[in-house]
Amino acid sequence: MKVLEAVYEVYTAWNLKELGIDLDKVYDWHVKWDKLHVQHNRYGAWYDYEPNMYKGHDSDFKRPSRYTMDGDDYDYDDWKSDNEYEEDLNYG
Repeated sequence: MKVLEAVYEVYTAWNLKELGIDLDKVYDWHVKWDKLHVQHNRYGAWYDYEPNMYKGHDSDFKRPSRYTMDGDDYDYDDWKSDNEYEEDLNYG
């Protein structure tokens, strides 16, 4: 079976200086569901921060960042250059 996968990368960003957060001085942190979760001290509450630069769910999915074919990396640009001058790609 031939399986082509289009892989999209999503980026989310926080301006930590603007939020007043220094990750070297917090007890714990992680990112989940497009939110930054920070525990400032060991027994303190967790605080959630929405992205303040750009959000992953606002990404444009027009073009994938890469492809795989049957689980292996697949280079569309190599395929395109190999077939660039073919008049009939046999789409039948």
